[in-house]
Amino acid sequence: MRTDMPAVPAPPSPGAGEAERSRRGGLVVGGVILAITLVLGAILVGAQLPSGGLPQNPVGSSAPDLALQTLEGEPVVLSELHDGPVLLTFWASWCSSCKDDMPHLRRIDQQWSERGVQVVGVVIDDRHADAVAAAEEYGHTYPSLFDAEDVAARAYSVSGTPETFLIGSEGEIAAKWIGPLPEHDVEFQLAVATD
Repeated sequence: MRTDMPAVPAPPSPGAGEAERSRRGGLVVGGVILAITLVLGAILVGAQLPSGGLPQNPVGSSAPDLALQTLEGEPVVLSELHDGPVLLTFWASWCSSCKDDMPHLRRIDQQWSERGVQVVGVVIDDRHADAVAAAEEYGHTYPSLFDAEDVAARAYSVSGTPETFLIGSEGEIAAKWIGPLPEHDVEFQLAVATD
């Protein structure tokens, strides 16, 4: 009997091919998930960047002028509306933080108007009828402009609601707030803008 025969590889154990296929499938799925995550991340980062409007930190930049209509249909040019500081707030009727800010904005309008401050709302991403109903419900004492074509939102690089800008009497952006208004900071910035 010969003992110098070459070794024959052992047949694969049952399930070895299945394990290899499973490992390869896991790598493919992992690669697909990674690719999707990278694409979604790029989209989200791109959505946060300004697209031709103000820079992300606009303080010191010239405020874009706006020519829109109020919710009542009256034409308004922002630069002609008032010659003092303007608190410009972007809002929508469906935005709960916007609704929370409305009493504060109404109080600012009433208390700071004698010092030359004008509060102006800009409605974005909303239906006109819903915006009118919200303004009536919350007793707006200040005008709101309807931005049906997103002209103002693009010019101010607004990424959501609420976003609020303080425009100084010389037409420069003095402050910007994203999200609910921090009452003490707004009051401080208004005091600085009216000195």
